[in-house]
Amino acid sequence: MDSAVKLFQEISKGFMVVPFFRMLFYGIIFATIMTFIIGWSIGVFEPISSFPYLTNTSHSPWIPVMFVSFSFLFAFAGYLSNLQLKEDILSPIRQKLVGIWEVRALTWKIDRTEIVQDEVVTYCTIGIEDVGRKLILHFDVSNSDIFADQSLDITNVMIAFVGEPKKLIYFQDHDLTLKHPVGTGAGQMTTIRFPFLGVLNISSRNDEINEMSGVWYDIDNSVFNLARNIPNLKGMDELIDKLDKGSVTFKGPLSFRRIDKPAGKK
Repeated sequence: MDSAVKLFQEISKGFMVVPFFRMLFYGIIFATIMTFIIGWSIGVFEPISSFPYLTNTSHSPWIPVMFVSFSFLFAFAGYLSNLQLKEDILSPIRQKLVGIWEVRALTWKIDRTEIVQDEVVTYCTIGIEDVGRKLILHFDVSNSDIFADQSLDITNVMIAFVGEPKKLIYFQDHDLTLKHPVGTGAGQMTTIRFPFLGVLNISSRNDEINEMSGVWYDIDNSVFNLARNIPNLKGMDELIDKLDKGSVTFKGPLSFRRIDKPAGKK
């Protein structure tokens, strides 16, 4: 019996930690009390001296409606509270990420007539949306071997805040404009869809975030598929062989380094 009581207490403790369930529990209690008071005032319920000390003298369709409505109202308030709790946790992290970052990634470059693995450097400005208050990553692509100079905004951004290290995860699948058309005839390409996933470990020191490191993933092997359409490209046969053997995958190290001062710092 004691073990059953302890188990119930543990379940109740976990149940009450979550704002949604806590507000639903309070809502059911409040709805029960209000349903009784309103039912008594309109003559649906009447107290008696013997058990169960209450009798139902008439029926009203509004009584169950009121009970459900009060319960739903409290549950919805708990849901909003749960969302606000997440926002309160993530808002300080978002503020610390705002700024200008140097981005380095080890990837494959098409260097004139050859495909080689090399480091690419771009720049990213991290900001916060005015409406949704979510992170937005603005990239300026310039001096690329493949892509024309262009800008893109990435709004598919998530912060994984449970556990350590916390992670910044972003995904983009924009159509990027090529510097030069690839291919001929009907198969000629001037743009390429480039689904890309970045997963970064957030490094915090002295309550500041100045560095992040992780891995990028070229989901559809877009660079490889583009290179296959370029004739007489040195290194392609070797790369295809490595891909077939599984010794090469289109992913690589990714790092962000802050190049401006964090907000509020001098």
